[in-house]
Amino acid sequence: EGQSIEADLAGCPDAMGGDAAMWGQIDPVPARLCVVSQSYGAVRGWLRDIPAVVLRDRNPDRLARDLRTVLSHVPRVSALRFERNGSALSAEVAGVIMATAADMLAALSMTQVLQNTSAPIVIASIPALPALQTLDLTENDFVTDDVLTGVLQRSRDLRTLRLRSAPWLSDAGLLSVSEHSAALETLDVADCARISEAGLQAVVTRCALLRRLEL
Repeated sequence: EGQSIEADLAGCPDAMGGDAAMWGQIDPVPARLCVVSQSYGAVRGWLRDIPAVVLRDRNPDRLARDLRTVLSHVPRVSALRFERNGSALSAEVAGVIMATAADMLAALSMTQVLQNTSAPIVIASIPALPALQTLDLTENDFVTDDVLTGVLQRSRDLRTLRLRSAPWLSDAGLLSVSEHSAALETLDVADCARISEAGLQAVVTRCALLRRLEL
C-alpha cells in the first residue's frame, strides 16, 4: 500500500511548488491520497488550498463526508473550493466548515452552483468567517443584491470578490460593495447584465484600495 501511495504522490506538487490552477488538473484519487498521506508525514505543508477536484461530489452525504476527511488531515486549511456541487452544498457542509475551519479560512469559492436552494444557508455562514479575504461566487443564480448585502455587512475585510455571471446582481448590490468593502482590491463583475456605469462608479469612487476591476 505504501508503494502505491508513493507512486501516486510522485505526480503531485511539492510543498513549495504548484498552485490552484495546477492542482485543478490532479486526478481525484492521487489528490485524496495526498490528503491522507499528510497524517503519515509523506507530504507536509501543502494543500492548505483545497482544490475543487477533491470536493466535487454532488451527493450531499458524500460531500460532507469528503469534507470531514479532508479537514481531519489538513491542519490550518486556508482555502476551500467547491465547483458544480449543486444541492450537495448543504447546511451540513456549512456546519462542517464552521466547526472545523471557521477561524482560519481565508478563501472560499463556490462556483457554478446555480439554483441550489441550500446555497443561501451556506452563504449565511460566511460572516462568521473572521479571516475571510477572498470570496468567489462566480456563475450562481442565487447571488442577489440582498444575499450579497447580508454577507458584506458583516464581512468587511474582503480583498477579492468575484461575482461574475450573477444574473440578478444590480447596482444596488454594487452600492453595498462600495459601502461595506473599503479593503477591496479586486472585483469581478463581468457578464452581470443588470449593473450599470452608476453602480461601477460608486465602487470606484468609494473603494480606495481597488486595483483590479473585471468587466
